[in-house]
Amino acid sequence: MVRGLFLFSNDLRLHDNPALHSAVQQCGTLLCVAGKWLSPQYLTPYDRPVVFGKHREHFFRKTLKALYDSLSEVEHPLLCFESINMQPVSELSHRFGITHVFLSEE
Repeated sequence: MVRGLFLFSNDLRLHDNPALHSAVQQCGTLLCVAGKWLSPQYLTPYDRPVVFGKHREHFFRKTLKALYDSLSEVEHPLLCFESINMQPVSELSHRFGITHVFLSEE
């Protein structure tokens, strides 16, 4: 069985998401991950993640909740992280026997 891991980047759209559509078509089981990615482009000079402003944080959390609810309806669990890098992704892949990894396009 093909087990997929779908990584949402800044694009949290469920509809009109070609990478997500491809993942759903190819996988019997699909685990989805979203959060604030810790990558060099999002770090301050002090190796801390950029902090969202009040309104952006509210929008981000509201969007994650809607995404979580929508994915639950189609039985694709969504794991949400306050901040995420590739380490937890590697651990999830190992723990759940992931065979394919997909990334949303920006």
